[in-house]
Amino acid sequence: MRKWKVFVSLLLVLIFISSSVLASAYSIKYIKIRLGGKTVTVRQVPVVVDGKTIYTKDPTFVMNSRTYVPIRFIADHYGGKVGWDDATRTATLKVDGKEIKLTIDSKTVYVNGKKHVVEERLAPKLVTFDYGTSKARGRTMVALRLIADILGYKIGYDEANGIPSITKPKQNNSNTGGNQNNQGNDETKIINTVKDIKKETVNGKDAIVVYKTNKVEINQFKLGSQDVKLVFDLKNSSIVGGGYYVYDISFGPIENVRASQFDKDVVRVVLDIKKGVSNPEVEVIDNKDKLIIIPKGVEPETPKKPSIIISIDAGHGGHDPGAVQNGVNEKDINLEVAKKLDSALKKEGYDIVMTRDKDVYVELKERADIANRNNSDIFISLHCNSFSSESAHGIEVLYNPNRSGSKQLAQLVLDELVKATGARNRGIKERPELAVLKHTTMPAILVEMGFISNKAEAQKLQTASYQNKIVEAIVKGVEKYIDTYN
Repeated sequence: MRKWKVFVSLLLVLIFISSSVLASAYSIKYIKIRLGGKTVTVRQVPVVVDGKTIYTKDPTFVMNSRTYVPIRFIADHYGGKVGWDDATRTATLKVDGKEIKLTIDSKTVYVNGKKHVVEERLAPKLVTFDYGTSKARGRTMVALRLIADILGYKIGYDEANGIPSITKPKQNNSNTGGNQNNQGNDETKIINTVKDIKKETVNGKDAIVVYKTNKVEINQFKLGSQDVKLVFDLKNSSIVGGGYYVYDISFGPIENVRASQFDKDVVRVVLDIKKGVSNPEVEVIDNKDKLIIIPKGVEPETPKKPSIIISIDAGHGGHDPGAVQNGVNEKDINLEVAKKLDSALKKEGYDIVMTRDKDVYVELKERADIANRNNSDIFISLHCNSFSSESAHGIEVLYNPNRSGSKQLAQLVLDELVKATGARNRGIKERPELAVLKHTTMPAILVEMGFISNKAEAQKLQTASYQNKIVEAIVKGVEKYIDTYN
């Protein structure tokens, strides 16, 4: 009994000594590296690879909460090969049955020939160690997280010591060299396939929709306290094409969305959360063919078309009534339609400039100058036609043939106007001498919405329903023009 106690005591002492040595083996060390023409201070760290703490000649380090390792580190420890193309600054890593091509400072990664776009912060870096000395050397450094996600390896982090780890999932070899009749007994059954991930509007709210083929068990949890991530592990699942995907989805608290074949039977979907958000909440709806994730407290975003400015010009105004026929002042209809068009285009996300938004007169040259000063991309002047004969009717669009894009814009808008209103198509017409078309520097058109000298059209032009048809048609024409020519 005494010998047993002595043995146990010695064992405890050895464990204590081993633990102390292990704990004291790593001390925090900062090194200077050269990156992007600047000297940067980073924290050097070892990496625990499959349970073993590894130090490398070319240091692994942590920068901006990301662990970077030399690309050869992965090849050396997992039996892979590395190639380098100096002309394109592209490294090729062949490991674990995959060929991974990574180009310095590029978000584009190729896995077995298939293109993937990753987060900018995960792009490979060209780092110089011992800069300014005879030992200076450049190395391709890759984010440990990126490689692990592509290969389906597991990433860990020792919070107490600040040491990252990477672990290759163990293969089940229980059938090796034995009874062939038992092969497949331990194979995991895949019953679900993740096909795509999109941002959509669900029940009036912005949502992330994971398209899948079956309902499976989902393990949901949060990672990190500062660099927060929401993780959804879909069991008994595979992802189309395998590998690692980053989706250009960002709204509310969501910075980024990515997915990977995390394990042979687990697809991991990760929502990277924006900095400053520590406790994001989501509503999860799990249907057979869709996993819907709705961040709470997020209003649907208004579609935004950046750098597209449209000037709207309501013809005449103030002391200039325009044409006056059948008890109608042209200036009033022009302004009413202009206001409706202003609202409609803003809802589509365009920036709008009005040459007038009330019953005032603006000089013709000034109308063009307003559009020019605001760097407008499109100019639309609204008018009503008039003729000595009441029989004249229909819609026409005027343009300056000397202004690039104007003819195409005129035709697309006219086509939509005729389709929406059923009015007679009077065609598009060249009028380069008109001041607002002559002095504007962007694609510009003048829309003659109808003849107020024609009693029937004058009545229609005064109704909100007909004005709305005109507005909707102009918006469609503008959209088609931008989609086609811009």
